[in-house]
Amino acid sequence: MAVKSISVFGLGKLGSCMVGCFASAGYRVIGVDINPEVVARVASRYPPVPEPGLQELFDKFGKYITATTDYVEAVKNTDASFIIVPTPSLPDGEFFTSIAQTVARQIASVLKRKNSYHLVVLTSTVLPGATERDIKPVLENISRKKCGRDFGLCYSPEFIALGEVIKGLLRPDFFLIGEYDRYSGDELESIYKKLQKSRVSLMDITKQRQPVPIVRMNIINAELTKIAINSFVTGKISFVNTLSQLCSKMKGADAHVVASAVGLDSRIGNKCMVPGPAFGGPCFPRDNRAFSWFARSIGEDAPLALATDLINKRQIDFLVNYVLRAVRAPNAVGLLGLTYKPDTNVIEESQAVEMAKSFLGRGIGVIAYDPVVNIQGVAGGRLPDGVVLVDSLKDCVKLVDVVVLATPHAEFARIKPEHIKDGNRRIPLIDIWGMLRNNGFTQRSLYFVPGVYNPHLT
Repeated sequence: MAVKSISVFGLGKLGSCMVGCFASAGYRVIGVDINPEVVARVASRYPPVPEPGLQELFDKFGKYITATTDYVEAVKNTDASFIIVPTPSLPDGEFFTSIAQTVARQIASVLKRKNSYHLVVLTSTVLPGATERDIKPVLENISRKKCGRDFGLCYSPEFIALGEVIKGLLRPDFFLIGEYDRYSGDELESIYKKLQKSRVSLMDITKQRQPVPIVRMNIINAELTKIAINSFVTGKISFVNTLSQLCSKMKGADAHVVASAVGLDSRIGNKCMVPGPAFGGPCFPRDNRAFSWFARSIGEDAPLALATDLINKRQIDFLVNYVLRAVRAPNAVGLLGLTYKPDTNVIEESQAVEMAKSFLGRGIGVIAYDPVVNIQGVAGGRLPDGVVLVDSLKDCVKLVDVVVLATPHAEFARIKPEHIKDGNRRIPLIDIWGMLRNNGFTQRSLYFVPGVYNPHLT
């Protein structure tokens, strides 16, 4: 079977981008969601979520895209279905697969009456064993068909970052396929090969013409690979932040210099080796906690993952205390950036929001400026009561005693010392990412970089 049409179940931050990317490769795509407003936006070629490049995809390839709330028509009229719905975390770290199971029931009810082969691809992040325990039996029992014979099944998670989803879908480091059987894997591999030939010209994607590796394995190995990668990366971030804490107390030490050198070791690499805030967002924190839960569920321990989570929580305290050592008893702190990373409006487990909570809990006012939030609002949570949003850096500076650069939005890279002034009043700046070190900030009593020893800290 040659897949010519694809249905995507779930039109959120990832699903809506998958619709655009598949369309850019020439597939006829039907987006499916329970929210009529989201469906109407996709059907009108208007992205339901803010993501760089997505509107361009909808504009160029909208003729291949339709959307519906009718799952029956979607499955009947496509050759493959991708499930990308939330798998929320439970308090103990386990993932809740009920929503994915509901979608599997819907697909299976149509497969029961469908004569042709259909490929089902679970993309939502799940724990090892979940696909064959929670999804496959639903598909088989309701459809009354046999997996691997009458329909195909794969687990194929994506490795993306919000703000770079399009690039992550079209040109990832590798495509991961967990296949129930060889034929299912063959069909999905053909989709990914065609996706690499997408007729899209965004960012620097088209400059990378080497084929993306397609890695195939059984389903449980793919499930474990997904959470293992994210848990490993979080450990790397926590290690470099531990280094930052040490260097802040050692005369002459600079964690940025050390981390850069460490990253040159080919066994380590320089990605995610920049001292900064705690890791946050909708994936890293929960995947690391899930890794720990999974280990406990099979009678083992994952102490490294537990330590990573502990260090991550302590990093917030370290940064808050660092600010209060640089500026004693401030009445108000200015936060530049609220989102967990640049180019997104998501504040889920954002380090800036956690810092805001800590300052507010100490009776310190919080004035925040975030250029993305000001335009798009916030997603993935709500801002703490007491955070005051302002319209510009200038408005922020004039209301605070210290400024903290918390999210490295591109706009902030242009900040110079003259921008952190209110008349003749010079405002101390805490540059968590060290992104302004070459912008003329030479007065160390007014410019602080966590991880770089500063004798002016009290």
